[in-house]
Amino acid sequence: MLVASALNALTTKRSAYALLGIFIFPLDGSKRELVVGFSNLTEVELRDRLTKAIPLWTESHVQTFLSVLNSHKITDPDAQAAYAQLAKAAELELLSRKQIETMWNSLAKVRPPKIKSPFVTLDETTSSTDRLARLRTLNELRLNGALTSDEFETEKACILSELS
Repeated sequence: MLVASALNALTTKRSAYALLGIFIFPLDGSKRELVVGFSNLTEVELRDRLTKAIPLWTESHVQTFLSVLNSHKITDPDAQAAYAQLAKAAELELLSRKQIETMWNSLAKVRPPKIKSPFVTLDETTSSTDRLARLRTLNELRLNGALTSDEFETEKACILSELS
């Protein structure tokens, strides 16, 4: 019985180890990656910590962008590069729609874009099935913990407001 207890203790003890991979795809077509390991931390714990931290980081990025925009003269090539990065961030959903629109609109006051906004206003050609698919995706993000209930409601309201 003592041997069985010892074997049981040895076989059930596991240390948690989570990996976080960060992949960057600059507009020049290259790829950069960083993989960080965390011992004694499960994937769920790491995801929970990141879910809380990322909105703080992204909002800090937005505020820095706005500060630089207000305090520096932005050249047209730099502005167009920023528009391209904002469009890519929208495509990859790296920032919220509100954050990207805030940055885009602030930049547009200084230098007009030469590319189309990543958030095209929906017109009659947009089908209700597209909106339904977006609502389903939004709900999945909420259920998976990627969105808070408040964020879900805000984004849902935006999608539903496009119906009118």
